[in-house]
Amino acid sequence: MRFMFLFLLGAIVVPRAAAQARWQQLPGAAQAYAVDLQSLARKGDILEARIRTHGVGSQIVVQDVQARCAMNQLRTVGEELYDEDTGRPLPPTMAGDPNDRATWPEYEVGSEGHALLSGLCALARKQNLQEPSEHSLRAA
Repeated sequence: MRFMFLFLLGAIVVPRAAAQARWQQLPGAAQAYAVDLQSLARKGDILEARIRTHGVGSQIVVQDVQARCAMNQLRTVGEELYDEDTGRPLPPTMAGDPNDRATWPEYEVGSEGHALLSGLCALARKQNLQEPSEHSLRAA
C-alpha cells in the first residue's frame, strides 16, 4: 500500500514539475507570457519559439512566433487555443487574414510587443542562441 501511494504521488508530481520547467515566464512587462524552452530555436537570422498567455475566460493561447532581434520585429505564424481547466484544444477561430502573417511588424519601445520581443531575445542570448553578427558573417 505504501508503494502504491509513492507511485501515485510520483505520477502526479513529476509530470507537473517537468511541464512547469518546460515553460519559462518572461520578465518585466512581458510577464504575462511564458516561453516553451524546448521550442526556442534559431534558423538563420530568425528566432522561433512557442509562447503562451491567457486569453478570454479560461482560455490559454499558444502562439508560434518568429523574431528578428536585431530589427525589433516579431510576428505570429500560428495560434492554438486550449481550455485551461482540461488542457484540451479548443476549436480554431477565424483569426484575421492569413496574409498578415507574412508581415514583420516593428514594435516601439515601451509597448507590450517590444517587451515580448526583448524578453525572447534576452532568453535566446542566455541560451546561447544569438544571431550571427555582421563580423562573424564576414569571416565565414
